[in-house]
Amino acid sequence: MLFALDQIDEIALQGIGKFKDFDVIDASKENVDLGERSDEEKEKDEAAKEDLKETCSFIKEALGVKVDKVEVSSRLTSSPSALVQPQWGMSPQMQRFMKAQAASGGGADPMGMGMAANLEINPTHPVVLKLKAMAAEPSAAASQYAELLYEVAVVSSGYEITDPAGFARRVTALMANGEDGLGSLSEDTEAPPAKEEVTAKEEVTAAADKDDDDDDDDVEVITPEVM
Repeated sequence: MLFALDQIDEIALQGIGKFKDFDVIDASKENVDLGERSDEEKEKDEAAKEDLKETCSFIKEALGVKVDKVEVSSRLTSSPSALVQPQWGMSPQMQRFMKAQAASGGGADPMGMGMAANLEINPTHPVVLKLKAMAAEPSAAASQYAELLYEVAVVSSGYEITDPAGFARRVTALMANGEDGLGSLSEDTEAPPAKEEVTAKEEVTAAADKDDDDDDDDVEVITPEVM
């Protein structure tokens, strides 16, 4: 395995094609050959695809045109999700290179800049299993959870998040109130405050109102004497 760390490396490797008897291929593409799999592994893959068929449909519906398709992965082991390019798609590294070239020449983004990648999900990861349970009863929280799963894949796969503010809102809501916090989010709202924060604010407000009442009780009204 070769790691293409510089932008020029990927371009150079595409021109090689073969090294001795080995084809030089991109391991992040959807059609990569993962080697021979046993009958047991194949049966396990098919069972996972059938088990998560409705979940994949729900995620695709929630994400819309952000992804080309959603599939169960046979390559992921520890990550919940990953973005992979179609056979003729461009890697995130190549996309950044092409954007830089276009920007330096004063032109617009070349064709292919907006092509959607495929989202692969790990059928054994707790995050995916949680989303499967949430997708059984579709809700706003489940849709936001699917968005967050996609954005995690964007970051871990080397892509750029197009809506960092939305990503921050979802993370904050999840940290504050779990998936219940995700359910109250929309494109125009901020993450709800934590329950402890709301309680603290209520206590402060109540204390301030009490002080105002006490101050009113302490006021002594003096009526001037009429001479």
